[in-house]
Amino acid sequence: NEIENTISSAANLLESSSATDAEIVISNLTGELMPYQKAGVKYAIETRRCFIADQMGLGKTIQAIAAIEKEQCYPVVVICPKSLKENWKREWNKWVPSRNVQVINGKDDIQKADVIVVNYDIVSRFISALKFVGLNAMICDESHYVKNPSAARTKAIMQIAKYVPRSGMVILLSGTPITNSPQEIVSQLDILGVLGKFGGKWAFLRRY
Repeated sequence: NEIENTISSAANLLESSSATDAEIVISNLTGELMPYQKAGVKYAIETRRCFIADQMGLGKTIQAIAAIEKEQCYPVVVICPKSLKENWKREWNKWVPSRNVQVINGKDDIQKADVIVVNYDIVSRFISALKFVGLNAMICDESHYVKNPSAARTKAIMQIAKYVPRSGMVILLSGTPITNSPQEIVSQLDILGVLGKFGGKWAFLRRY
């Protein structure tokens, strides 16, 4: 029945979220993933909307790239700190060189690209432009940057996330999604579209 299916699905996802290896092949990658990275990619593909919250240096970036490439979820917008924009371009060019990457600076117009990279400080300028790109995925790197629900960038990203269809992917990357209190993860859960599973903002805060 429906309840049993829901419980079974939740149990499978829980197991997948803590897995250290997975059987998955991504033919277009120029390198080989580590076993735990394959598990992360599989989990992202199964959930469609998730955190990848490994510690620094464990390859969150490549897991996100591999998941998007496996599912062909293009165009994708990558939103990150300004200092990481060129790194995202390098990593995408390294792992999937067949994809074209546009790094947005200042008032650049968004071109037709597989991957659009923009920083948090200016993303609110491109809400309307991104609506017409036909996004199939969004990645937020260092997603704790959107822990403040009243910040302009948080509001912008919440809107952009709505452009991604349910068949697409929304992935949040952060080694520290919560730095001080559970309240900091509320807007991130909202961007992922899963806050309702906790009963909404206030139900989440009452519980945690």
